[in-house]
Amino acid sequence: MPSIQTTCGSTFYYSKEPIGEGAAKIVYMTTDKKHVVCFYKKSDPADRSRVQQIIGNYRMNVLGGNGAFFKDLMCWPTHMFDNELGFGIICPTYPENFFFSIGSNQNAPMSLKGKEKHGRWFTGVYQRAFLHKKELSDWSSYIRICLQLARSVRKLHAAGLAHSDLSYNNVLFDPFNRTACIIDIDALVVPGLYPPQVLGTPGFIAPEVLRTQRLKMSDPNKFLPRRETDLHALAILIYSLLLYRHPLAGPKVHDADDPNRDENLMMGARALFIEHPTDRSNRPTKRWLDKKWKHRRLKNNTPLEYLPWTNPDSVPYTSLGPYLSPLVKAAFVDGLHHPKKRPSANLWEQALVRTADNILPCSNPDCAQKWFIYNNETSPVCSFCKTPYQESLPIVDFYYQRRGTQYVPANHRMVARNGTRIYKWHTNEYTPTGENLSNEDRKPMGVIFKKDGKWLFLNQELETLKLVKEKRIIEKGKMFELTEGMQLLFDNESGGRLGLLRFAK
Repeated sequence: MPSIQTTCGSTFYYSKEPIGEGAAKIVYMTTDKKHVVCFYKKSDPADRSRVQQIIGNYRMNVLGGNGAFFKDLMCWPTHMFDNELGFGIICPTYPENFFFSIGSNQNAPMSLKGKEKHGRWFTGVYQRAFLHKKELSDWSSYIRICLQLARSVRKLHAAGLAHSDLSYNNVLFDPFNRTACIIDIDALVVPGLYPPQVLGTPGFIAPEVLRTQRLKMSDPNKFLPRRETDLHALAILIYSLLLYRHPLAGPKVHDADDPNRDENLMMGARALFIEHPTDRSNRPTKRWLDKKWKHRRLKNNTPLEYLPWTNPDSVPYTSLGPYLSPLVKAAFVDGLHHPKKRPSANLWEQALVRTADNILPCSNPDCAQKWFIYNNETSPVCSFCKTPYQESLPIVDFYYQRRGTQYVPANHRMVARNGTRIYKWHTNEYTPTGENLSNEDRKPMGVIFKKDGKWLFLNQELETLKLVKEKRIIEKGKMFELTEGMQLLFDNESGGRLGLLRFAK
């Protein structure tokens, strides 16, 4: 059985036959199936230096301490080797939940059971049509997936790194556990050490990179993958995961005689958001969509009907709610050709945390998506099937304490369903989320529920919960009825939040 000894002295035994081969690497599975051994086809000193930094200092910076939160969110290489057998790395195998347990449905032309859950299976209507329903989960899961993805990219950027090829090929998704895993970590761009060898995956390459790809490496006007190009790809992943369409792939033709040049211009120098607020020349029309989907068929020769939300006129990006919609505009209108204007991963993370507090179950049991985002309507309606929401809806608008007794808007709203929990990050503006959230702060502070037609709040852990108008303190373990116009002071410390209650019907 062949073996490899790493630079730190560890020995790994691996199978004789490779399990995969790409343009840059040949991959073998270790005998215990816990790791893979990746041999680089080319051995470059600069490449070795870059990978050594990724496995050494940068791995500790990203995954050390509370960075252990990201252990399953990034498949980080753990060892490297450089000997007579070649140069390469050792990576842990992906967690089991990132492999299809069922895979495709009976109409699919291929079997996906046991294959990796690459993002391409979840970001388009055509691909999703081949997956078994049990592999897809419901729409609310993808909000959580996008949140984990944004957190991981934010962590990489905070360490000074860029992925360089962030796309659905290099991210695995698990809808049921609501999580994602970034792979190909050994291809990270390390500042000042080694320029990226690949520009990225078509459809995710930033316009400025495509526009300048023919320039020489020495040309100061040439754009290469970096933090800003990651942000373009991150925005595309989020948009595609939630709306099942590509934000730049529309009907506008740039070169009718050369399809490759046409696509290059569509994604590069002449890229135009399909939902641009003033320029509708690239906006999909029903006629264009009908033609596009006309010949798409399933294995049993059944025509594949495009779903309503592939049409921006049916489900526009504004249906993503008050927190995500401005970032979509910033990414694909303001920042499409101006990299510095693209929203950061941190802004996407904050918006997704708040959007998660505004998800409602659709009242239509046959709705394909099951959930939608409350968009501050008086009478909420499902964005996908257009069914009015049937329940009364408690809404809490948050304010937070600044400079003593002054309260300012927190730009955070929460809609309540039966069983909605209140956490520390709801009650205090300065409580972190993600990897910086302590175990103590992960406990529910209170719960909102409906009983006998009334909405009630049970105080579980809040020490100073106060009903401001009534001048009444609610002790731990006590409950009270929620009524229109009620003011709830959750925390009287610095950053403590005040919630104003209203109802939508």
